[in-house]
Amino acid sequence: MLCPSQVGSGMILVGMADMESASSASDGIARGAAAAGNVTAAEGVAIAEGVAASEGTAAAEGAVVAEGAAVVAEGAAAVAEGAAAVAEDVAAAEGPAIAEDVAAATEGAAVAEDIAAAEGAAIAEGAATAEGVIAAEGAVDMEGVVAVRETVNADGAVNVEVFTA
Repeated sequence: MLCPSQVGSGMILVGMADMESASSASDGIARGAAAAGNVTAAEGVAIAEGVAASEGTAAAEGAVVAEGAAVVAEGAAAVAEGAAAVAEDVAAAEGPAIAEDVAAATEGAAVAEDIAAAEGAAIAEGAATAEGVIAAEGAVDMEGVVAVRETVNADGAVNVEVFTA
């Protein structure tokens, strides 16, 4: 058995050894914590880089979608321009045809008016000629008259011939 003084000093030695062990343990714990902190920091950087990469990918995908939408909008604009051009071409093609139809109708009306006027003039001339014949007949004794013939000269003068029996 140890004497109290030895026990006490042994306890001090053991206590010192325990303190050294505790110190070593705390150093190890600190080192472990530091290492864990470095691992955590490294993981945090990796996570942050992953988030940044994801955001970059999302931004790139958004840009692609926006570009696609712009291309679709340009295509729609091109289709609208094409439709407008076709409408203009159709209108341009129909315009002369309509104008020709109107001109033909107008010319037809003018021709009809000319024909009506000519017929009217011929009828009026015929009536005048008939009146002239009647007047001539009235002036001439119609007894023995079998026929009356009228002719128009090249200068427009009317000749009346009366044939008797």
